[in-house]
Amino acid sequence: MVRGATFTAGSALLGRLTTLVAGVAAARLLGAAQFGTFALCQSTALVASAVGGMGLPWAATRTLAAHRLAGPARTRRLWCVFVLLCLGGVGAVALPVLAAAGTVARVVFGAGADSRLVTASVLVFAGCTVNNLSQAVFMGLERFESAARWSLMRSAACAAGVIGGVVWPGGVLPAVVGYALGESVVLAPMLRHGYLLASRPGQAAVAPARPSSAKDGAQMALAAWGSTLLLQPAFWYVQVLLTHVPGGYASLGVFALAQRAVQAVVMLPGCIAVSSVPILTACWAEGRHDDFVRAARRYAAGYLAYVVPTTFVAVVTAPLTLRAFGEQYVSAWPVFVVLMMAAVPMVLNSLLSSVAVAMNRSRLWMCSDVTQAAALAVAAVLLVPALGGVGASLSFLVGGIATCLALVPVVGELRSRS
Repeated sequence: MVRGATFTAGSALLGRLTTLVAGVAAARLLGAAQFGTFALCQSTALVASAVGGMGLPWAATRTLAAHRLAGPARTRRLWCVFVLLCLGGVGAVALPVLAAAGTVARVVFGAGADSRLVTASVLVFAGCTVNNLSQAVFMGLERFESAARWSLMRSAACAAGVIGGVVWPGGVLPAVVGYALGESVVLAPMLRHGYLLASRPGQAAVAPARPSSAKDGAQMALAAWGSTLLLQPAFWYVQVLLTHVPGGYASLGVFALAQRAVQAVVMLPGCIAVSSVPILTACWAEGRHDDFVRAARRYAAGYLAYVVPTTFVAVVTAPLTLRAFGEQYVSAWPVFVVLMMAAVPMVLNSLLSSVAVAMNRSRLWMCSDVTQAAALAVAAVLLVPALGGVGASLSFLVGGIATCLALVPVVGELRSRS
């Protein structure tokens, strides 16, 4: 299991790196203002995914990990339930938004905005939401090679679509449409592969699932849904605030580029965190608490050994890095530096959240995200109008620290079991 999870994390890292390269290329080719519009389209799609996704990926990973020994009949039924719920959530969000695309475009992008940006963003949301569920199914069934392969193909398809749209015919709308096409290309094959894996999970029906596991899965879905319903709108709100400061979408474009840089730092721990959930869940569910504590400590040591020096190097080289994207980005190095400092609490949050999910501490996990969303929103209201992009970066730093503090009880429980 550990070798498979490591392979998955490495492939996911390569996939995210491919997506990152596409985003960086878009920032260079589109310029700050147009890249800001592209970033807002992506953020809007994520907000829609927060609503339509209903926290199902986290619930699918944990529930299928708990049921994987119950035989193919049960895992196939669970797959059908999760997919139907996901498709229902996507439809419930997409249809009303498409019907009011013109109004949504004016509210999100301003007067005179092209409603086709909303339509393309909805297509991104739909493909992204369903594909995220498929990835979660692979992880829950511990089919790490499948998860790695499809993650890489999905990232490559999206990156090719974005770069292709930026190069020809050029502009924001073709880039967003290319992103949507990349998600669409792999959607049906991923669903089919997930169904086949759920139908023959490769495990004998040697043990029924725990009677409470279905309830645990529902609680985890509700917790994840509630968390994303708070977090993604808070992230989106910060970006909308930036469009109203001097510089408008150019300020947002600079901040979005800084976010891509932070993603480059946190992507490795993030990939490991996702692949660690089935391992930690299995240890906890089987009562192997000593193994659970040892694994959590090793993850923590590895995360900190990686993120601290990496962040330091990124901060020191910030002006040189930004110069590669043009002079319009160089002057915004303080935005880059402050947001990069937020990478440390982001990585710690990934670890503590994974541990909380594995321990079925869904309420604590949700409380931590509520804390993060509240701290982020309040800090943004106070700081962004006065400080612009630096204020937005400080808001993310404040939110990251707040959510780590909220997850401190997880550390206490780990100590009590060591």
